[in-house]
Amino acid sequence: MPKNYLDDFRIIGGSKTTIEQHPWDVSIQVSGTHTCGGSVIDTDVILTAAHCITESKVKKGLYTVVAGITDLRDEAPYTGNVARVIVHDKYNPKTYDSDIAIIKVKYLNYSDTDNNDNKQRTKKDIFPV
Repeated sequence: MPKNYLDDFRIIGGSKTTIEQHPWDVSIQVSGTHTCGGSVIDTDVILTAAHCITESKVKKGLYTVVAGITDLRDEAPYTGNVARVIVHDKYNPKTYDSDIAIIKVKYLNYSDTDNNDNKQRTKKDIFPV
Protein backbone atom coordinates (compact mmCIF):
# COMPACT_ATOMS: atom_id res chain seq x y z
CA MET A 1 0.00 0.00 0.00
CA PRO A 2 1.46 3.43 -0.92
CA LYS A 3 2.32 5.72 1.96
CA ASN A 4 -0.07 8.64 2.46
CA TYR A 5 1.84 11.95 2.67
CA LEU A 6 -0.53 13.08 5.44
CA ASP A 7 0.83 10.31 7.69
CA ASP A 8 3.91 12.51 8.19
CA PHE A 9 1.75 15.10 10.01
CA ARG A 10 0.58 12.77 12.78
CA ILE A 11 1.39 13.52 16.38
CA ILE A 12 3.46 10.76 17.97
CA GLY A 13 1.19 8.88 20.37
CA GLY A 14 -1.85 10.75 19.04
CA SER A 15 -5.12 9.25 17.96
CA LYS A 16 -7.62 9.93 15.20
CA THR A 17 -10.22 12.58 15.89
CA THR A 18 -12.65 14.81 14.00
CA ILE A 19 -13.19 18.54 13.75
CA GLU A 20 -16.54 18.03 15.48
CA GLN A 21 -14.70 16.72 18.55
CA HIS A 22 -12.14 19.55 18.48
CA PRO A 23 -13.67 22.53 16.63
CA TRP A 24 -10.94 24.89 17.87
CA ASP A 25 -8.25 23.07 15.83
CA VAL A 26 -7.03 24.84 12.69
CA SER A 27 -4.42 24.27 10.01
CA ILE A 28 -1.77 26.94 9.49
CA GLN A 29 -0.88 26.86 5.81
CA VAL A 30 1.75 28.40 3.56
CA SER A 31 0.68 28.77 -0.04
CA GLY A 32 -2.03 26.15 0.49
CA THR A 33 0.18 23.55 2.19
CA HIS A 34 -0.28 22.55 5.85
CA THR A 35 2.74 23.52 7.94
CA CYS A 36 1.48 23.55 11.54
CA GLY A 37 -1.58 23.34 13.69
CA GLY A 38 -3.14 26.00 15.84
CA SER A 39 -5.94 26.56 18.33
CA VAL A 40 -8.66 29.19 18.26
CA ILE A 41 -8.47 31.30 21.43
CA ASP A 42 -10.83 34.08 20.31
CA THR A 43 -13.05 34.67 17.30
CA ASP A 44 -10.13 36.03 15.25
CA VAL A 45 -7.07 34.94 17.25
CA ILE A 46 -5.09 31.71 16.80
CA LEU A 47 -2.43 30.28 19.12
CA THR A 48 0.41 28.36 17.46
CA ALA A 49 4.10 27.58 17.85
CA ALA A 50 6.63 30.29 17.05
CA HIS A 51 8.77 27.84 15.07
CA CYS A 52 5.87 27.61 12.60
CA ILE A 53 6.16 31.28 11.62
CA THR A 54 8.78 33.07 9.55
CA GLU A 55 8.77 36.83 9.17
CA SER A 56 9.53 36.74 5.45
CA LYS A 57 6.47 34.56 4.73
CA VAL A 58 4.28 36.83 6.88
CA LYS A 59 5.46 39.88 4.93
CA LYS A 60 4.73 38.11 1.63
CA GLY A 61 1.20 37.24 2.81
CA LEU A 62 1.74 33.50 2.33
CA TYR A 63 0.00 32.30 5.51
CA THR A 64 -3.65 31.32 5.77
CA VAL A 65 -5.64 29.74 8.57
CA VAL A 66 -7.95 26.90 7.55
CA ALA A 67 -10.80 25.80 9.80
CA GLY A 68 -13.71 23.40 9.77
CA ILE A 69 -12.16 20.27 8.23
CA THR A 70 -10.88 16.99 9.60
CA ASP A 71 -9.11 15.78 6.45
CA LEU A 72 -6.72 18.26 4.83
CA ARG A 73 -7.59 16.82 1.42
CA ASP A 74 -11.18 18.12 1.77
CA GLU A 75 -12.25 21.57 0.65
CA ALA A 76 -12.02 23.91 3.61
CA PRO A 77 -15.28 25.66 4.49
CA TYR A 78 -13.41 28.50 6.19
CA THR A 79 -10.11 30.16 5.39
CA GLY A 80 -8.73 33.26 7.05
CA ASN A 81 -6.07 35.61 5.83
CA VAL A 82 -3.46 36.57 8.38
CA ALA A 83 -3.45 40.21 9.45
CA ARG A 84 -0.69 40.09 12.04
CA VAL A 85 1.60 37.65 13.83
CA ILE A 86 3.11 38.20 17.26
CA VAL A 87 5.97 35.89 18.25
CA HIS A 88 6.93 35.69 21.93
CA ASP A 89 9.75 38.20 22.48
CA LYS A 90 11.84 35.58 24.31
CA TYR A 91 11.44 32.86 21.67
CA ASN A 92 14.76 31.13 21.04
CA PRO A 93 14.83 29.14 17.77
CA LYS A 94 17.91 27.18 18.91
CA THR A 95 16.40 25.89 22.17
CA TYR A 96 12.68 26.37 21.36
CA ASP A 97 12.23 28.22 24.66
CA SER A 98 9.06 30.35 24.61
CA ASP A 99 7.96 28.63 21.39
CA ILE A 100 4.61 30.42 21.10
CA ALA A 101 2.99 32.85 18.67
CA ILE A 102 -0.36 34.56 18.18
CA ILE A 103 -1.98 34.95 14.75
CA LYS A 104 -4.61 37.63 14.19
CA VAL A 105 -6.98 36.62 11.39
CA LYS A 106 -7.84 39.47 9.01
CA TYR A 107 -11.01 38.12 7.46
CA LEU A 108 -12.63 34.85 6.55
CA ASN A 109 -13.61 33.42 3.21
CA TYR A 110 -16.46 30.94 3.03
CA SER A 111 -16.68 28.18 0.48
CA ASP A 112 -19.93 27.52 -1.38
CA THR A 113 -20.12 24.08 0.24
CA ASP A 114 -20.72 25.64 3.64
CA ASN A 115 -23.02 28.46 2.58
CA ASN A 116 -25.81 26.31 1.17
CA ASP A 117 -28.39 27.96 3.43
CA ASN A 118 -27.46 31.47 2.13
CA LYS A 119 -27.22 32.67 5.71
CA GLN A 120 -24.80 35.48 6.55
CA ARG A 121 -22.06 34.05 8.75
CA THR A 122 -19.89 35.78 11.30
CA LYS A 123 -16.52 34.90 12.79
CA LYS A 124 -18.37 33.75 15.91
CA ASP A 125 -20.19 31.12 13.79
CA ILE A 126 -16.89 29.70 12.59
CA PHE A 127 -14.63 30.05 15.60
CA PRO A 128 -16.82 29.42 18.65
CA VAL A 129 -15.13 30.29 21.94
